[in-house]
Amino acid sequence: MKAEEARLLHEMRMDSIRNAPQRAAEAKAAEEAKKKAAEAAAKKKAEEEAAYTTYKVPCWLSDDDDYYTAMASRRRGFNQQNTLATATLRAANQQMQQKIKSAFKQVTRDYFDQMDIDENSSEASHIESAGERIIDTYLGDVIEYCREQTRPDSEGMIIMYVGIKVSKKGLIDALSKGLAQEQKDRLRFDEQKFRDDAFKVFEKDRQDSYDDFKNERNK
Repeated sequence: MKAEEARLLHEMRMDSIRNAPQRAAEAKAAEEAKKKAAEAAAKKKAEEEAAYTTYKVPCWLSDDDDYYTAMASRRRGFNQQNTLATATLRAANQQMQQKIKSAFKQVTRDYFDQMDIDENSSEASHIESAGERIIDTYLGDVIEYCREQTRPDSEGMIIMYVGIKVSKKGLIDALSKGLAQEQKDRLRFDEQKFRDDAFKVFEKDRQDSYDDFKNERNK
């Protein structure tokens, strides 16, 4: 009987030795699965928290009473920083141009209405064309108030941010004084009235721009 017991114990020990690698592998797999599950849960929680976390957009600055602002970002390879800076500044300029020309059209429409001038008349067309040329010239000398870039990512790419601004008063001065005298005569141009209308539109445009930004962030 003792011999049989000894044989069984020996076989059990041998089975334990033979199965040890498999049990170790199973234990390791279970531990890795547990670790992956914990990492997935932590990642999901972080993503959910990030969705409700606000952050500062690099170089973003809202319009104020004195300045129009614009910000653009572009992504390229780290070794293309020079061309990236040019492209990002050009994009910011395009945004500024669109914003100001849109505001200028509203200023002229309001002015035409008050002065009883048909906005489809040749005079109205001339002042709009002249104003857009003045704006293009004025925007050739914008103020760059911010330039930031990220570190290279795993693909060697960076994101550059550029912010620019222009003086509202300077722009209105340029528009008021830049129109040819014959255009002013045809339009019964009242410089002070034009300035007042422009400041009203620019102030409303500042609030609209801020509201658009908030709505975009809340989507």
